[in-house]
Amino acid sequence: HDALPIYKLVNLTLAWSSLGDAGCEEVAQALRHNFFVRELDLYNNDISSFGAMRVAHALQVNTSLTSLNFAWNAIGNDGGTAIQRALERGNTSLTTINLKSCGVSPPVMAQIARLTSINKADCERKSKLPEVQGKFKPPPPPEQPSWKPRSFERKSETTAIDGRTVTRTHRGPAVLGGRFQEAFIDNPVDVVARKKQLKIQHNQFAADLVQ
Repeated sequence: HDALPIYKLVNLTLAWSSLGDAGCEEVAQALRHNFFVRELDLYNNDISSFGAMRVAHALQVNTSLTSLNFAWNAIGNDGGTAIQRALERGNTSLTTINLKSCGVSPPVMAQIARLTSINKADCERKSKLPEVQGKFKPPPPPEQPSWKPRSFERKSETTAIDGRTVTRTHRGPAVLGGRFQEAFIDNPVDVVARKKQLKIQHNQFAADLVQ
């Protein structure tokens, strides 16, 4: 019960363990599902190109491993090319790969070194970015208009129409719904008198036409 939990395992050293290709295949299978191990040491484990290809396939989905030691394993040019393809096909975490005495050709070694240097530069760039504290918060909704209808202000105006005094009540101005409104309401008594006056004028005009 005192064993170290697997999710806390960061550095896995299996050097001189005689894993062979069978053991290396088990390690590759674990790499497909483990995203906590940062360094893997497979130094001198009698691994051939077959085992290296299995690890290379796992590296295409593993995003945590940063250092891989394959030194003194006869993986040959086929194993080195498989690792190169894993780097070309999306692995961005590996920054250090040791392929000393593995039988990998210099051109393949150069390509692997170039790709790992790109990963290293990218990781350094990301580490310098400021950390965003907390979760993203959406912007607040736009503020709603806080207008309120203003009460009408009553004002009275007295004018003379044809010798008769007429009182008009002015209600407004007021802001309702963002629009400027004014209202004029005649005194009801004056309105009746005005209608009578207009009727008399109409009759007088009709009589003049008849004459």
